[in-house]
Amino acid sequence: MMFKNKAELLYAVRRWNIRNNRELIVQDSRPGYFKANCYTTSSNYKGPQERRHCSWSVSGSVHNRYKVWRIVKWKDQHNCYGNVLENNNRCLTSSLIATDIAHQVSKDIAFPVQNIQAYIKHIWRVDVNYAKAWNARQFLYGPRVENGVDTFKYVFWAFGPAIRAYSQCIPIICIDGTHLKGAYNGKVLTAVGKNANNQILPVAFAIVDNESNESWTWFLGLLQLHVVGNRKLCVISDRHQGILHAMSLQTYGWEHRYCLRHIRSNVMKHYKIQAIKKLCWTVGSTANQILFKNAVSALRGVSQEAWDYLVDADLGMWTVYRDSEKSRWGNTTTNIAESLNNVLRYARMMPIRACIEYTFDYTRQHFYDQYREAFQWNSPLSKNIWKIYREREIRSQTYKTTCYDYQRRVYKVQSTYQRSGEGGTDNIVSHLHEDATVLGSKKYITTVWRQQYSHFFNLLRDMSYWATVDRKIKADPTRLIKHRGRKKSKRFSGQMDEREKQKPKCGICREEGHNRNTCPTRFP
Repeated sequence: MMFKNKAELLYAVRRWNIRNNRELIVQDSRPGYFKANCYTTSSNYKGPQERRHCSWSVSGSVHNRYKVWRIVKWKDQHNCYGNVLENNNRCLTSSLIATDIAHQVSKDIAFPVQNIQAYIKHIWRVDVNYAKAWNARQFLYGPRVENGVDTFKYVFWAFGPAIRAYSQCIPIICIDGTHLKGAYNGKVLTAVGKNANNQILPVAFAIVDNESNESWTWFLGLLQLHVVGNRKLCVISDRHQGILHAMSLQTYGWEHRYCLRHIRSNVMKHYKIQAIKKLCWTVGSTANQILFKNAVSALRGVSQEAWDYLVDADLGMWTVYRDSEKSRWGNTTTNIAESLNNVLRYARMMPIRACIEYTFDYTRQHFYDQYREAFQWNSPLSKNIWKIYREREIRSQTYKTTCYDYQRRVYKVQSTYQRSGEGGTDNIVSHLHEDATVLGSKKYITTVWRQQYSHFFNLLRDMSYWATVDRKIKADPTRLIKHRGRKKSKRFSGQMDEREKQKPKCGICREEGHNRNTCPTRFP
């Protein structure tokens, strides 16, 4: 019996022993030779002594002429009772399990360990512990060592259809970095835009060694060269030193704004007062002058030091009201970038090439889904924007409009919720009795939404059709991580993950301070 390599020979021998409910121990393993005996002949065997005399053995070697492996000695069966007292088998190694689950992991890269255990139980009738199943999955996630290839420090990629679609989006982009979770230390940098339906559009990706001045400058430079071009842009991000440095050096005329969630998280670390959390968000998110001033006054009343901290962060960089250039287009956070990081949470466990392939498959599927949804929608505004328009249209029906100067189009728009002479605001309206759906930005109409996703991905042909290159690349082996113990599936929670605690309310009257058992309205 011939085998291509030693691994195939070992795989066949171990499979045979598992099927026969027996175990083996390797006695000799060299580059050109292999020998194994029944496990009952091992000094590690702890079973009854009368079962130690099994004559089963196997040996294999490399054929000198054909350079293939062959079995040169084989005994057809064990002459022992076997020692598999529990429903496990030492022949079922992590590498053998990895071979069996490779197809399942290719379909679901987050194939849970519990599912691996159940799958192996089904095909082998053998129980495997958590650690062995987890190591098998990590074996597939790990790198493949090759000789004669160069290592890379940074890699950047963006797909043509996404680049063309982004050219029709609003001029904002959110950037963020997140950890690789697989065999290598490193970071994934992402750039995300918003399509005409106010949804995520993945634009560009990169893998770097860490978030530094050099890596962010390199990433933004390639983003401008291959994606944005000469277009004016607003970059929304956290206040990472690498991003601040890169934006200070850029000469493309881009505007930079801070993520409100990160600003609020930072101030809450220094001033742990719950009222600041809500007031900070109101100050940063409102575009209304009255609401802004009232929130600032309330915040200063709670903590003047917290307000001074926020002022030092430059109000124009993180508040909508003080955004004089209106560069943010109403966007306050980097949530779309954080959402994409969450989508890639399992891909970040894979080897570099598999991670890149996953982003390709995800972006291709994203374009397919958005194309179908856009061409099934018939309203003048895109689907999500139409919902916002309808909500505001219904709300506006409760407002009272009074004309002050018809020639200059001066009207007083007053809310029906006015109390004690407050609540009304004077506005200059120049489009009274006109279709409001044509007054907004053309970036949000259905036609643009369809145009963005009319670009298609070409089918990737077999690698034999690809252009030849003079070298191969791989990741830096010095950045490999050696995993120990169980995989930690939950990340450390920070200030941004905390939710505002709400006081319990009565289930009958919905008031605070008591429950349904002590509710005064329960018994008349």
